[in-house]
Order: sequence, then C-alpha cells, then structure tokens
Amino acid sequence: MEDKRGRSRSYEWANTDGPGIRWYVSALEELHERVFDQIEDLSEEELSFVAPESQISMGWLVTHLISSDVNWIERLSGQSRPAWLSKGPLSQLRRYGEVQPSFGSPDSLIDEGRRAWTEWGKQILLGGVSPSDETGAGPLPTAGAVLSHLIWHWSFHSGHIGLVRLQAGGEYEWTF
Repeated sequence: MEDKRGRSRSYEWANTDGPGIRWYVSALEELHERVFDQIEDLSEEELSFVAPESQISMGWLVTHLISSDVNWIERLSGQSRPAWLSKGPLSQLRRYGEVQPSFGSPDSLIDEGRRAWTEWGKQILLGGVSPSDETGAGPLPTAGAVLSHLIWHWSFHSGHIGLVRLQAGGEYEWTF
C-alpha cells in the first residue's frame, strides 16, 4: 500500500450563522469527505484488511459511519430510508465482532455514502429539522445533540481508519 497525502481541509461551515442546521450539515459534509479521501485510493483487499487483534477494517468503519447517519436521520425525521438504501452495501453490514468478507470497491462504497447523504439525509436535515427538535433518545435529547454526536462519531472513526491504514502498511498524511 502506498502512503497518501490527504486533501486540504475545508472549514466553510465555520462561516455560517452559528450552530444552526446548516452548520451541522456543513461540518458533517466535510467529515464525510475527509473519510472518503482516506480510502479512495485503496484496493478492495486493502479496504477489507482486518487490523491485528480486532475485527475492524476500513470498509467496516466507513459502512458503519454511513449506516449510523442513515439510522439517526431516519429516527430524527420519522421518514423511512429509500428502498435503494435498504438493498445496497449498508444492508450487508455485519455486527461489530463479525468479520465482513468484502465491501466492494472503495468507489462503490463512497458513491453509496455520498448518495445517501446528498439525495436523502442532507435534504431531510435542511428540509425542516431544527437543532432544538426533541428526539426522545435518552442521552441525545435534541436533534442538535444527535448531530453533535454524528460529528464526534465521524471524527472518532476517522482516526481508527488512519490507524488501520497504517497497520495495513500505508500512511495517510493529514494536510491543511
């Protein structure tokens, strides 16, 4: 596996009107693209590489992140995911601890994630979700709390992806 110099960061969301829905959407969008940049150059085998002493692969982590977005947005909005999302790679995700045999190509996983976001999740969030909307979700009582969690979630697992990539033999150089 080759080392990779990462894409530049984009903080356009920081210039929005504070932590309104557009701020959360922009922050999540940047984190999605950072994660996708971490895996876009990998082979199918590298994407499925399982880190030593774990069941984690980069493919599992990315699928888990996309799936979590879909699950939370579905819960926040009360709208069911589109049928195509129920048939794609996200429907194949195995529970943590079970090794996933394959995730397809990084391009197909990235396309699925971008499509889930741009054609469904982002539209729902911008179409009427407010950070103050109540969720009834215990420790995440508002939509803002859920979206803050998703931002943390993508950041947290991006670090895992970087570590697994390093364990697989390739560095990802973070850049501004």
